Amino acid sequence: MRRHSEAAVDELRDVLGILRALRRGFDKGNANALPVYADSVLVAIAMHTDGTTMREVREELHLWHSSVTRACYALEREGLVHLSRDPADRRRTLVKLTQRGHGLIDDVLSAFRGRHR
Repeated sequence: MRRHSEAAVDELRDVLGILRALRRGFDKGNANALPVYADSVLVAIAMHTDGTTMREVREELHLWHSSVTRACYALEREGLVHLSRDPADRRRTLVKLTQRGHGLIDDVLSAFRGRHR
């Protein structure tokens, strides 16, 4: 069995801390209704400053269509993302962070950067 270095364990602990911070940022009353992978979906959406499509998120994270759809609708209920139809192709759903979503991502990044100074 391969053992990880102390530095790698510390980095993994930081990653887990980021995921926990994202979960804490979700509305406490409905956090249990969010799929466990919603934090990953939120981060994938945040990496696209002008928004993205559900299909791109699905391909990036290697998730099922239904999983990304479920996560995006749950994140929309939390006020973290906005969903809309692509005017160029009505079959595609566009996903963008809301102000609240940007704020949550900014808070998490600030906390992460503060740990690594």
